[in-house]
Amino acid sequence: MISSFATPNDVMKSLGFVVVAVTAVLCGCAAPLLSDAAVTAGASYQLPHPVTVDGSDMAGASLSSFSFCKLSNFTFHANDGKGSGRLVAGAAGGCDGVEMKSEDTGGLAASFASAKLPIVGGRRYNASFSLRTKELVSIPGGPAAGAASLTGGIYLHFFDVNGDSGAWNPQFGQLAPSDVATWRRVDASFMAPTTARTVQVHLTFAAHTFTYSPDRMRGGRATGLAAIANVSLIDAGPALPLPSTIEVPHAALQSTLHTAFACLHNSKQSGNFTVGAGYTISGNISPDLTFGLHGVRRTAYPAYVEQMQRQWSWHAPSGTTGQYTAGRVMGQINWPLGVDNLFSFHGDESYLQWALPLVDASLAFVHAHADAQGLVTLVPFGAGHVGGGADWVDWYKTRLDGRSFQFHMWYVRTLRRFAELHREFGGSFGNTTRADTYEARANALARVLGGDHWRGDHWLTNPDYPDEGEWMDDSVWSVYHGIANASQAETLWARVDRNASFYEAVPTRWGNFPTMHWACSWFGRLGAGDIMARYRQDQRVRAFALLERFANIVAAQGDIYEGYDMHACGLARCGCTTSGFGDYLEHCGGVVWAVTEGVFGLSFDSHAADWAAVVEPRFPASWPEARLTTYLRGLRLTITWTGSSSSSSSISSNSTADGISQAAKLTLAASAALPTAAKSVNVRVLGCRGGAKTVRLTVGAEHTCEMA
Repeated sequence: MISSFATPNDVMKSLGFVVVAVTAVLCGCAAPLLSDAAVTAGASYQLPHPVTVDGSDMAGASLSSFSFCKLSNFTFHANDGKGSGRLVAGAAGGCDGVEMKSEDTGGLAASFASAKLPIVGGRRYNASFSLRTKELVSIPGGPAAGAASLTGGIYLHFFDVNGDSGAWNPQFGQLAPSDVATWRRVDASFMAPTTARTVQVHLTFAAHTFTYSPDRMRGGRATGLAAIANVSLIDAGPALPLPSTIEVPHAALQSTLHTAFACLHNSKQSGNFTVGAGYTISGNISPDLTFGLHGVRRTAYPAYVEQMQRQWSWHAPSGTTGQYTAGRVMGQINWPLGVDNLFSFHGDESYLQWALPLVDASLAFVHAHADAQGLVTLVPFGAGHVGGGADWVDWYKTRLDGRSFQFHMWYVRTLRRFAELHREFGGSFGNTTRADTYEARANALARVLGGDHWRGDHWLTNPDYPDEGEWMDDSVWSVYHGIANASQAETLWARVDRNASFYEAVPTRWGNFPTMHWACSWFGRLGAGDIMARYRQDQRVRAFALLERFANIVAAQGDIYEGYDMHACGLARCGCTTSGFGDYLEHCGGVVWAVTEGVFGLSFDSHAADWAAVVEPRFPASWPEARLTTYLRGLRLTITWTGSSSSSSSISSNSTADGISQAAKLTLAASAALPTAAKSVNVRVLGCRGGAKTVRLTVGAEHTCEMA
């Protein structure tokens, strides 16, 4: 597997120049946004209503063909730089064309855009057009200088089920030949995300760059001339879906899982997983792709994991210095945690043997920047900037530099995970001495965090700044990671529960004092953490109520947005999204993670050689059955829950027709193996009648545990 890893040079070579189509799930149209009253009441799931566009019912509609022979409804947009565009009637084959040209060496980013057109998501579309160019070249300096990666071509801008901005396709693009003297026919293929309901067709002079000014996708300058004519767009049929590998008997939650799995498809239209519909070419792992990986790892799709592993290799820290330089400094610990997730899926020991020295180098770099208490400064105090960050908040001063509490909680987790892996493989490529060092370092740091940072009812988010109040991500993850002791956890929950409508109207808001996003929810970093932390403390009813609340929102709206206000609005007009819009990978991964670890109780925290995973089922008592399939160390694992007889709608008491009680059962089965799989894997099952059990899984084996 190591030989197939791509290098950073491969990434740069992939910056476009090829349109890659991917499969996606066709999902139904969505209902209007929930009302404030409905959210407050925890509205029940309702069947989605059809979306209408220009008065026409879109339910079941299909865009079979658009032939743009007349282009009078296309509008010229000069997005950046200087230049001009004009419509040329009858330019090619009797059909209209457009001509665009730059005015100076600074170049032009521009296109002619159609009106919004109805489209069906989850389908492939083939485009064809005629092209002429003259001295058409991207400006010097590459994408970082604002150079275009798409010239003389077509791109599509989709809008989602609720009318918000959606994905752009292609996500990079290709550079047209600089000089095409006579009309040349060009073909391209596009993929409509499952969330798309309308589309704008852009006939493009130049677009797509890495810079934010004026816009990643509309920006991107070139010089010269381009002419496009005789355009057609044909529906090429459905894309095959990769369905949810989690089945639950709850309509809204199952719908949300389908949306989350479709989001995984939608986020990789370029071939690479990206952050969201608006951040189409962003591959930030802190925390977006890390949460995406937490979701991908909990599917049963090896191809997804292989793609994530390829992207993880591009982000590897320096093997010499250990420094992570591909993004925010939290990548120093997110990258190792990604390695842990990847290995727990495929069990490829050669991969872990390759990655472990890089993990050790990364953790050594972190430790070299620690003070006497073990607190780490990777961004010097005062050197922080918006877009950077000392942890996963890149927009508020106390989280941009210095010794962030959030960073250190995840640092503790990383040390503990690799103490376990070093210990497990201590007889081969692991190092038991290093395992002991990591464990001691983690325990000492946890004591410092749990003591010095506690402020009576919340945590000090950064000792380099004055205390301003509670950050909810600090609160929920402190419980999840075991930083909060029992008394502290009780205090934190009591504070939240006294004002649940303030903190958890949409799980969960950022904090209790004014910041840019304090009244917004980012589900992955906040809601998923809240839900899983409550499950870890056996607050099953409250945890499921929060999961159900978010599921109701997603099932009704048909998309998963970057940021939600406390009235469940994630649209750009409501002010919580930055520019990520829908299909937001962090939150899609967060949904899958929260259901897998929360409801199914499946944790992939291995314990030396004793077990590779733990299962502690926490299903609602009313559920008759549920099923999850994923991979564990290369074995295809299916977990099936069968509720007690009282869970069945056809039986009113906790007994069979013969009057004999039927207890709930949990069945674990391994049905297949990847080439990298271990021969057998141990799983610890909690809650069994008679006490916890450790079962050994091999291909073809099945173990059933009667629950207490």
